[in-house]
Amino acid sequence: MSINPEENLFTTTIEKLLAGHFICPYSDDIAFELLDRESYRSQVNSYLEKIGRTLAATGNRGAYYAVYTSIQSNERRRSVRSQFREVMNDMEPLNRWLKLIMSALSRDSSIQPGDILRQSDLLGALENSQPLIDDLSLITRAGTFQTRKSSVTDQVAVILEKLTDKGYLTRQPNGLLFTATGKWDYFYEVAEFIATHEKFDLDVPDEEQIVMPL
Repeated sequence: MSINPEENLFTTTIEKLLAGHFICPYSDDIAFELLDRESYRSQVNSYLEKIGRTLAATGNRGAYYAVYTSIQSNERRRSVRSQFREVMNDMEPLNRWLKLIMSALSRDSSIQPGDILRQSDLLGALENSQPLIDDLSLITRAGTFQTRKSSVTDQVAVILEKLTDKGYLTRQPNGLLFTATGKWDYFYEVAEFIATHEKFDLDVPDEEQIVMPL
């Protein structure tokens, strides 16, 4: 029995969305190109809506992801709370990492989707600066990037691996180049939301104010 390539791609796209992945030109260029078509988005949404989900996009439509259509049930509220706590817990470590990257690579702006990170460039910059090494040690001492590794090379490897696991980076075939994904747009949007809303209940996220991925 032959497999329909289009049907297979549709299934794979749905599975990625339901698993909480962000689909962008750098994480899955084929699926992203299809989702950028209104007719295809409509097909995806039709399927998702049958199971209580819908398609969402970052503000500039640089990445697509799936969200619940409603979080009235206890199970869905627990899921959204868990995701929101994860983002909150990652916020400070990621911001410290972004500042480190900007200092080490003499960047004028934070990481943007499509940016290339070369592990060798990063290591070269860090190894020539004790203050940056100290910052790296602080970042990996606890929290999201915690590790017992003591060398700069190992600490950087741990951070890049975790950022890849969380969907912020994709690893190139040679293993030493990483591409920033559209999930960074989502991170910046959440960071802006938190910065402009000083008082909100972490345990009861407002589904009309912030849309969390599955």
